Amino acid sequence: MGLKKHFLDLVPEMARLAKITTLVVDNIDSSNVTPKHWIKWLGILRKNYSQYEGFIFTHGTDSMAYTGSAFSFALKQLNKPIVLTGSQRPLTHIRSDARDNLINSVEMACNGPKEVSICFGNELLRANRTTKLSATDFVAFESFNFPLLAKIGVQIKKNWPTVKTAPPTWAPVFDERVFCFKIFPGISGEILKATISNKSCQGVVLEAFGSGNVPSLDDSVIGMIRLAKKLNKPVVIVSQCPHGQVDLGLYQTGIDARRAGAISAGDMTQEATVVKLMHGLGLRLSGPKLQKYFNQNICGERSL
Repeated sequence: MGLKKHFLDLVPEMARLAKITTLVVDNIDSSNVTPKHWIKWLGILRKNYSQYEGFIFTHGTDSMAYTGSAFSFALKQLNKPIVLTGSQRPLTHIRSDARDNLINSVEMACNGPKEVSICFGNELLRANRTTKLSATDFVAFESFNFPLLAKIGVQIKKNWPTVKTAPPTWAPVFDERVFCFKIFPGISGEILKATISNKSCQGVVLEAFGSGNVPSLDDSVIGMIRLAKKLNKPVVIVSQCPHGQVDLGLYQTGIDARRAGAISAGDMTQEATVVKLMHGLGLRLSGPKLQKYFNQNICGERSL
């Protein structure tokens, strides 16, 4: 009750929009968030799901896009809004952006789209399409390959689809044994192969150049992909470019990666790609079934 009174004292407008109930689950820097936290939070959400019309998670900005992606994969067919928000400056600070973000989030939790979203900087974004863009600006997040769900100003410009909803399916399972490499000139094939050979690694995300291109004149990356396929460990390629998508049939270097066994992430964000691989492995998918899972648009995370 103390936290509720504190929130409502600082932002009394929230009580004019909805009946607010608060619950403190964890109070940690978002840099310390792990899949174990996602599973814990999803369990609490499931326990309380039938009692409320919408939900807001206040979350640090650094890993918010990962958590939003995790919620979207674990909760399909949502019939209530789930909104993540936070701030660049704490609520008690002068010029804090927390006040507007909280008010807007309550509005969206009451009347917004029935999906997992991020409300920040007077924008509503699909959570699994979102990347943190700035460490200092109040407009901190961007949805590069998908339009905003809403622009919040004097009026709220809505841009979300009307979809048929049903009680959600719950699948809060994530395999943490995933590693992410950013491709750069001179990347070590020995490090790549040592990583994929390690028993504690069950899958790799490669952040490749452009449309999914990787070095192919030597065996550094292609050799690792071949080894991963032999070991039945998926390698998913996402683009380092925020705009556009992976196309492993466009250039020879991408074709070589595809032939070696790499899976395309399409136009997914790096955050959604990593979390989707964790979730697919958590569902115990492998081989062609995992590749099919990645090629599908599960919850709005990629364009077909």
